[in-house]
Amino acid sequence: MDSSSRPEGRSADIQEERLAIGCALRASPWYKLHPSSGEEVPGPRTKLSAVNWKDRLLFFGGGHRREFLSDLYEYNCLTSRWRCVVTTMAPTAALTTPTSAAEGQGAGGPPQITPPCARRSHSCVVVQDKMLVFGGRTHKGHLNDLYELDLRTYTWRMIHPSVTAIATFLQGGGGGDLASLKVFVASSPYLSANIRLGSGAEVRELLAL
Repeated sequence: MDSSSRPEGRSADIQEERLAIGCALRASPWYKLHPSSGEEVPGPRTKLSAVNWKDRLLFFGGGHRREFLSDLYEYNCLTSRWRCVVTTMAPTAALTTPTSAAEGQGAGGPPQITPPCARRSHSCVVVQDKMLVFGGRTHKGHLNDLYELDLRTYTWRMIHPSVTAIATFLQGGGGGDLASLKVFVASSPYLSANIRLGSGAEVRELLAL
């Protein structure tokens, strides 16, 4: 290489790093990992989320053909073993909100706090010891709810429900829970703003937004 065209300083360092990485990748053979007998291995799926936490890989949701999934699988990179993780909802004294209404489960009945519904095409990220799951879609439509999973205890906490769930619940008749729902929505500026932008006049009037 002519000295006049040779990159200098940090640019040269970056090119050397890229060359080293490329050589290492070409020298590393691929090999298939075969699960042990009796391991809980996830079934075929697409449009799932995959994140890294410590020495583990976590796979949530996705779908297979027309099925939407909400299971969580963990792959331990040190032991090369799979397991299906059993999660729970964190105890809370907060208002129960109509997350199940988004799935058409008793749209006019009492609201429920549940773990994230089955979904695909969602976003997922790990921040310290928490995994955050946002949005995605179900066979009923798109979601904009936000859930947090504590990876130390594998307990879910709902940060805010789907606007679609709230609208469906109200249109189905919220009954005596309407006053509490107003308080809950008012306590979340993010949720209030989403309802103002994404809901019809009837819903905004019911919630006094």
